[in-house]
Amino acid sequence: PSVADYGPARVGSTLSGVSVTNFRISADLVNWDADLPQTFGILARVNNFGPGTTDGYLFSYSPKAGRSNTALALEKVEDESPILNDDRVFLENDLDPTAGFRMILTGIGNQLSGSIYSLDDLDNPIATVTLEDASFQSGGVGLFVGDSNISDLQGATATFDNFTVEILTTGTEESPHQISTWEDLHNVRNELSAHYIIINDLDDTTDGYTTYVKDGETLANGGKGWEPIGGFENPF
Repeated sequence: PSVADYGPARVGSTLSGVSVTNFRISADLVNWDADLPQTFGILARVNNFGPGTTDGYLFSYSPKAGRSNTALALEKVEDESPILNDDRVFLENDLDPTAGFRMILTGIGNQLSGSIYSLDDLDNPIATVTLEDASFQSGGVGLFVGDSNISDLQGATATFDNFTVEILTTGTEESPHQISTWEDLHNVRNELSAHYIIINDLDDTTDGYTTYVKDGETLANGGKGWEPIGGFENPF
């Protein structure tokens, strides 16, 4: 297609059948061409996915590749165009494309946060960027790679692995915490005022049964069995 009509080379992919509101998305960066001026990263709350129409949010990394700096950005996207803001983080050094990194994008309501970590240290982010925006409250998820040097087209290439999506809940009536294991049910006592929904049957084959209910003939909780949730002073 004509570059004048469609812009530089780029590719995006979304996860079929998945729509998120509150979320945590992670993807490992395992390699890229550090000599290409490009941008790549995680897409979230994607709507109208397609050339010239994509809306949502993009958490991205852009290697220096002959430009003045290396950038980590979290931006709103409208009609496939990023809306630039002042919250970009400029890294002191280019990341080593052979070292291995993890990008994590989290969104709860209007608050979005993106961090990048070394795979050797997943406790301490190398950098974090944030965005507060209410434009898109839900939508799809995916990945993006694109040439970001419009004046001198050179292509783009990056390799991702371990793409995961976690649906987050806030404990409100509109977004109740989900209970799927005995541990989930046990932890209700830590937030008695929240809203919950049980998403599957809990029985002696469900994870956590031997810890919180009964292990063989031995009752949990010091022989007392299941520990009740709440009480007269703290009802549930």
